[in-house]
Amino acid sequence: MLSITSSRPELAGMGTTLALREQTPRVLRPLIGRSRWISAMMKMKVKLNFKLLSSNVLQRQATSQHSIPSQKSGMARGHADTQ
Repeated sequence: MLSITSSRPELAGMGTTLALREQTPRVLRPLIGRSRWISAMMKMKVKLNFKLLSSNVLQRQATSQHSIPSQKSGMARGHADTQ
């Protein structure tokens, strides 16, 4: 069982991260780093997709406000015909 506290006095006040890193086998360190990198990349992609989606919604709202009522009804009829 891994102990979270460090046996080395110089690391006692450093928190659990250093103590766990000290006890993590060298083989697992690259895997943990890779997992964190993948997690960070996924978060960036989610943020980018959210920005693109929100800007797309804003563009659609802006264009729907500028169209005249006959265009709106024509579009609705066009969609109804294709179904």
